[in-house]
Amino acid sequence: MMLDYIFYRAYIAYEKKKQPGLFSATAYCAVICLFLFMPLYGMLDILLKNQESLRKTAIVLYIILIIVSVFFRYFRKNKLRHIIEKYRFSKYNKKIATWLFFLILPLCMILGVWIYALIS
Repeated sequence: MMLDYIFYRAYIAYEKKKQPGLFSATAYCAVICLFLFMPLYGMLDILLKNQESLRKTAIVLYIILIIVSVFFRYFRKNKLRHIIEKYRFSKYNKKIATWLFFLILPLCMILGVWIYALIS
């Protein structure tokens, strides 16, 4: 899964900088997912157009659902070890610079907001 590899590269980058890699990489992936799935929220927003209280509840549930699901994915007991073992010797580790992975978030923000704007 592409998100696992992004997580791995972010985790390694944060660990090299002596920052909490597991939390930071997981938060980074959660924010990427928030913006990538924003068009789904846009469709839900259209369905709840005249119901303001439900719209507010929907955005809160959307944010909580994405963040909790990503955190549960990466904070499982053996998941980190499995991801490190899987991607440690990937051919892309040498070919793709780490700084490129930190461009993914701004690109996801632009793409997600742009599609959300097109939908709503």
